[in-house]
Amino acid sequence: MIHYGFVRLPVDYRSWGVDGEEILTRIDNAVIACCKRGLHLSLSLQEALVPADPGAQDIFVAVWERIALRYRYVPPTVLSFGLVDEIGQAPAPVIRRTVAAVLAVAPDRPLTNPQE
Repeated sequence: MIHYGFVRLPVDYRSWGVDGEEILTRIDNAVIACCKRGLHLSLSLQEALVPADPGAQDIFVAVWERIALRYRYVPPTVLSFGLVDEIGQAPAPVIRRTVAAVLAVAPDRPLTNPQE
């Protein structure tokens, strides 16, 4: 059996629904499974296209802030965040706001952003 020690979990932003609780429960299960197996989980929003609309940008930042709060006690060796995937796009100022919001809650959380 080959063991790579890394799992990438792309989450489709459209699956969040009204409050996102169902998808967060699924992410909880993935985090727990990875912790039990000694794997690192990289969570990313799949195909998140953030328009210039300030309201949509605020939602993007709020989603990541909520995720950061929920998983703030998960060690950074177990969980990292990919703010957007290879297909997604977000303006640089939104990425900077998101990074600041996440790191304010979880200062050691590893972050990646393929756009940079």
